[in-house]
Parts: sequence; structure tokens; C-alpha cells
Amino acid sequence: MIVNRKEVLKKFKGIHKGRRAFVVGCAPSFDKIDYTKMFSDIIFAPNRIYNKFVPTYYFSYDTSDSQFYVNEGKDWIKYADACFIGNAKESLSNSYNWGVSGEQYENEFFLEGQYITIGEVMLGAALWMECNPIYLVGIDFSYKKYDRRIGIEKYIHVDHFKGYETIEAAIIPVPITAIIQNFIREKNKAEEKGIEIFNVSKGIGVLEFFRRKVYEDLFK
Repeated sequence: MIVNRKEVLKKFKGIHKGRRAFVVGCAPSFDKIDYTKMFSDIIFAPNRIYNKFVPTYYFSYDTSDSQFYVNEGKDWIKYADACFIGNAKESLSNSYNWGVSGEQYENEFFLEGQYITIGEVMLGAALWMECNPIYLVGIDFSYKKYDRRIGIEKYIHVDHFKGYETIEAAIIPVPITAIIQNFIREKNKAEEKGIEIFNVSKGIGVLEFFRRKVYEDLFK
């Protein structure tokens, strides 16, 4: 369904105040944890996560891929509490297609600007719903890059961020430095709200300004 985004903002404001939540990325390190442990918590997860499980809130923000994910995963993501789909032509009964209109909205939950990643969109949603604390897991930014010298794809970030660099615009137009600044903005927003955000991803890298905790320790 296509809805007024301000109405969605109103509907979800503070809906999970004080509930523990996980913002999940589909990076390689996510396969190194027992993700079933988080099933009793609020889960925000994107893209092809339906190949593993159905999250509380499903996201697909990249407008070029959203229709593909909806078509492929609709038999699974229809069971999420809500799906937030970026500009897909076909939506589900539980989905909100906010589109890309260029209109200016409150800079919460629905984010607009340069180099917005799905991880930041989901974190913005968790903050808008007032989840607390929030744990980031499996957000590694391990993008692939085509190496013309040897003719194969390789990961830019070897071992999850160790020795990271800005990705060439001609390959993936997402400068890592801009991504970092966007996450810092969300961190500052969380601090203003008294919400704690922790990084429990297995890799060590560019999101170390979020305090660290060990994923397994959260369930003891």
C-alpha cells in the first residue's frame, strides 16, 4: 500500500519503547552467530534475510532492488509485522511503500539524503520506535569490487573492515566516510533520546564509535 509517510511516522512513534532490538545486516559475519537467540526480541532486517528467518520488521530501501526482493520473498515477508519497501511497484498487505519523492520529511525513520544505507534506515526506525537498547549485528560493509587487473571480484574490506577504503564510485557509489558520518548522526540522535546503541558484530572496523558488547553474552 502507498501511504502518507507522516501518517506512518505517527503510527510507529514509540511503539516499542524500552524493548531490546537488533538491527541486522546480511554481511558474512552474521553467519558466525546463532541468530535464533534473538527471536524473542524486536528484529529489523533487510533484503534477503527471508532466506534465514522472518524479522519483526523487514526493509528493502534500494529502489533498484526492492521489486526483486518483494517478488522473491513475498511468501515469507508477508509474516513480518510490517515491511518497509522502497518504491516497489508491487506491495504486500503488511507493507509500506514510501517511494522516493524528493519531498522533505522529518529526519527520523524515513531518511533522505546522500549515501543512506539500509543499516542506517533500520537504525533510524529502531530509534523512532524508541527501542532501547539497540544492538547492531552483521553490519560489515563487505562490498564486492571488480578487480580489472585479475578479472575477478574481491571484497574491499578484508576480514570485515581491516584496511578499509573508499569504494570507487564507478563500481559502488557509497563512500565509506559518508556512511560513517551518517551513523554518527544516528548515534548523536540516540544519545539525545537516552537510547543506548551497541555494536555486537563480529568484525572490527569503522563503527567502533558504538560501544562494544559480545553477542553471546546478551543471552546469559
